[in-house]
Amino acid sequence: MCLGNLVYAQIGEKCCTIFLHSPWPSKCGYSKPYVYPADGIIDALFAELSASYYPVGFDTRGTPFGSLPGNTSFWKYSYPDFTLEQYCDCYIFSKPLSQYEGVSVIKNWFTEANRLEAIAQIANHDPRVKDTIQTVPELYQGLKWDTDFRRRFRIFR
Repeated sequence: MCLGNLVYAQIGEKCCTIFLHSPWPSKCGYSKPYVYPADGIIDALFAELSASYYPVGFDTRGTPFGSLPGNTSFWKYSYPDFTLEQYCDCYIFSKPLSQYEGVSVIKNWFTEANRLEAIAQIANHDPRVKDTIQTVPELYQGLKWDTDFRRRFRIFR
């Protein structure tokens, strides 16, 4: 059970899920290029507005934003007629995905002394990433892959 479900089991409707604007996995699977959340409607809306309109947060539950679809994403398989409000209660839009940048890998972040601890704490869900036989150079290569937003999400340029 994920942490969100545990919190919900304890406090019910007092909790909410907040999503930070980022790409969603494709309906074709995690190994395919990621897609715009809500089928790109949110990015398209804010592209029509001036830059002074973001960053912004909004509720999804019971609002027009909540009824946005997710037909291009993996999440479409989670509910019949999946909508944004089934995914999150609140949404934070900082800027269009086309303006996102990746981060730089810090030199000497991984060492042989912290290698196993680093592997245990990697946020990537791919089980291959959690393989404890990875070397320090392999950890750097994986981190460069995970943090290179422009290359991983070419669709968002």
